[in-house]
Amino acid sequence: MQRPMSFLARAMVAAALMACFPLVASAKSYKSAEIFTNSTSLYGKYVVRMRVAKGSGIISNFFTWKPGSEQTGVFWEEIDMEAFGKNNAQSWQSNIITGMGTKTTSEQVHSYGFSLGDDYHTYTLEWTPSFVRWSVDGQVARTTNGGQASQLVSPAEFHFNFWPPNNPGWVGTWSDSILPVQMFVNWVEYYSWNGGGFNSTPAWRDDFNSFDTSRWGAADWTFTENQADFTPSNAVVKNGYLVLAMTREGQEGYNGTPPTDSGSTSSSSSSSSSSSSSSSSSSSSSSSSSSSSSSSSGGTSSLSVELESLSGQSTFSPFAVQSDSAASGGQMIVWPNNGSNQNLATASDAATGQVAVNFTLSQTANVQFQIQANLANASDDSFYYKLDSGTWTTQNNVLTSGYGMITPVTFNNLAAGSHTLGIERREDGAKLDRVILTASGGTISGSSGSSSSSSSSSSSSSSSSSSSSSSSSSSSSSSSSSSSSSSSSSSSSSSGGGSCTDVKTGGQSGNFNTTGAYCFRVQSTVNGWGTSNFDGRSISVTVNGAGTAVTTVGAPLPAKGASDYYHFSSSAGTFPYASVYWW
Repeated sequence: MQRPMSFLARAMVAAALMACFPLVASAKSYKSAEIFTNSTSLYGKYVVRMRVAKGSGIISNFFTWKPGSEQTGVFWEEIDMEAFGKNNAQSWQSNIITGMGTKTTSEQVHSYGFSLGDDYHTYTLEWTPSFVRWSVDGQVARTTNGGQASQLVSPAEFHFNFWPPNNPGWVGTWSDSILPVQMFVNWVEYYSWNGGGFNSTPAWRDDFNSFDTSRWGAADWTFTENQADFTPSNAVVKNGYLVLAMTREGQEGYNGTPPTDSGSTSSSSSSSSSSSSSSSSSSSSSSSSSSSSSSSSGGTSSLSVELESLSGQSTFSPFAVQSDSAASGGQMIVWPNNGSNQNLATASDAATGQVAVNFTLSQTANVQFQIQANLANASDDSFYYKLDSGTWTTQNNVLTSGYGMITPVTFNNLAAGSHTLGIERREDGAKLDRVILTASGGTISGSSGSSSSSSSSSSSSSSSSSSSSSSSSSSSSSSSSSSSSSSSSSSSSSSGGGSCTDVKTGGQSGNFNTTGAYCFRVQSTVNGWGTSNFDGRSISVTVNGAGTAVTTVGAPLPAKGASDYYHFSSSAGTFPYASVYWW
């Protein structure tokens, strides 16, 4: 369901932008903070290592903003990442704001089964001439191609801010009992756009060992929707961290010790699965995607299941397996639309059109349930799910832009042993791709179906290659051992372009879903291209798998005919969620 336009999105923009037009008013009872770059940049990639604040009525943010956007007759241009403190800080909002006079916004809320305020996480904002992409811990949360993204054509400042909006319906009810409260930033990197991709080394990086006044300014203004004044006294650098504090008037500043970031020290080392799957040639399960949901939680373990691999279950029909190059394994399952908007009104254990995802826990743990799906509209956005012998729950009213990852629930305190997650049809047209189950401790493994599991701790070096289900191809490295959904497993044997069978469209390869080698083909015209999360990988691009190879990321590709394919062949690397994008 489409979200109504929140005035917070507009207010937040105003919040940052009153630098030019500060509001002259009596001092407010609360103080907060904002900093902004003294210079502007056109396009680029911002990578932020941040711990957001928890508490109802507050938001922790970073965003780009074209200076002067608030002025009459000026076209507004802004990209937002806004983390809610409410509900234990388990969600954040992406947004683009453009327009003159009446503004166009595109808010999307992204929810998780854990608190973003309990640890530091790596947030990435990629801004190009043709798309904008938001990621958390290497997992793409949203990509906007064209449309508003193409309207962002002006150099912009980069801002951090932290404040209590006067909008309880959006951010929750405010109570000053939470004061003082802080958000923390360990570091931020900016990578320039070179016309064909992002440069491989940052144009600048700030580790906040001091407050660099040549790079940053600190806000000293407020605005109507902000219940606090921004004050430079609440933008503090301490022990190598930027602290944005929210306090009562007269209690400005921060005298505590910032919580230590035990995870990434740079964007090139932001995954905790530092030694995952060195034997990439044997990771041929049809669902070799097994990335952890949080790069900083070193003890978590994840299980990934391509739902098309469960098509042999007796209750599968009327679900059907359909090919879709945008799906993670090149296929997904769907209750096909017959033109009449079919709806299964009541979930039932006896109903057909359901699949069972079986898994085993080595110890008691919380298990986060995520599903990658294409939920395009209000008639195609729902399904039922249940755990073990529990009751069926309806998942509804969350839309995705193309295939996106949603988090319906976290099952708390599941006992060690075997469990079953059931998924049942509700509305036809809902395209269900894959399930990722992440355990907070111990290990999680699949006990049936085509699944793979991996631990995100550094000791899990080869688990993803050895934990293939017996219904896949017994961990064979041969590309011919793939199941009907094995487009990701073919990556393990492709070194040249000639053996590529995976065809991608739409300008994004999707996550590779393996730390092993990967190969895919693109028939569309490629005007430019780049990579994401490509640490440890090299890439070779040829026409039809032959001829001179382009090996520099973003370099121009040779001409090809309309019926020819570009073959993208990547070596093994650090992250299973590596991807290639083009335009």
